[in-house]
Amino acid sequence: MQYLWRVLRSARKSGRVNFPAYCPPGDGDRMVFPKIAVLPPPEGTSGLAAAQGIFRNNKDIVVREDADGIIRITIGHVSEAILHTPIARLAFDPTSQYNEVFAIASIEFSDEVQKATSDLKLRAPVKVYNYPVVEPNERLPHLPALVLNLTMDQALNLVARTFEGIVLYGACENSNLYDVTYWYGYVPPT
Repeated sequence: MQYLWRVLRSARKSGRVNFPAYCPPGDGDRMVFPKIAVLPPPEGTSGLAAAQGIFRNNKDIVVREDADGIIRITIGHVSEAILHTPIARLAFDPTSQYNEVFAIASIEFSDEVQKATSDLKLRAPVKVYNYPVVEPNERLPHLPALVLNLTMDQALNLVARTFEGIVLYGACENSNLYDVTYWYGYVPPT
């Protein structure tokens, strides 16, 4: 993630990572990210080419740039049925407009996504939020109060693009658990 974050920052891009996870039986809602070998981006590359270079030794990873400029990494085969859920009307309250994790929660708790979760027999982990809340300020990045007629996937793209970060979607291969999280991109000093 550190390599990817640096590539995205330098190219002023946002990212999406979709991955199949392993969920240890009897271990609550823990998801294990797949082990993958990454390499530093090739010298002289940036943006999509640099992101693709990070994963160049992995045949089962697809790295592409969406039409809206988001660099999307898909690791292996991951069930994405829930992401295709259409949402007719998605309202963001002031807290979710200015805070990534609350925006994702608003998407996941929309009526349509809740119904699709039930219909697909999926479940999302119970989350306890312990984040500082950004107060509304028009000068800060924020989502519109209302968006209409989009899919869950498009709504997550909107979050990634607005807050210039990485939205991760994982689905367990051995259970019905899925999770959506936002990666803040902390890069430790080198």
